[in-house]
Amino acid sequence: ITDGMYQRLFMISYLDEEILIIRDAAGAPDVLTKLEGPQPNPMENTPDVVIPEYQS
Repeated sequence: ITDGMYQRLFMISYLDEEILIIRDAAGAPDVLTKLEGPQPNPMENTPDVVIPEYQS
């Protein structure tokens, strides 16, 4: 960790249309579910593009 930056190495162990499972170096899983919908355009602060995101 330098200059306030955080790094984490992980491996994707499962991915489908709704779920993403990642594991860290110790093998601990994080299960994330997909969120869909228009995401705000950071330049205009208006929704215009659908970008899938995952939530734990």
